[in-house]
Amino acid sequence: MPNDAWVADRNFCTLEFTSSIASKGGFLVILEHKKYPWKPLGKEKYIGDIETGKVYEQLILYKLRLLHYPL
Repeated sequence: MPNDAWVADRNFCTLEFTSSIASKGGFLVILEHKKYPWKPLGKEKYIGDIETGKVYEQLILYKLRLLHYPL
């Protein structure tokens, strides 16, 4: 749904999952998977501290790939 926020572990950090949420106007709070293809659109912004560390946010551009499924 538009404006919904999704919170997920890095195992859900796939192009298919994240692009489907973004295409519906949703937002993601997700741990980065090291193989996720992205580039920053600005600097990280410090948000605050939590019990286990510091929280930052950053706008990114992900590199969408064309998926081909043979008929």
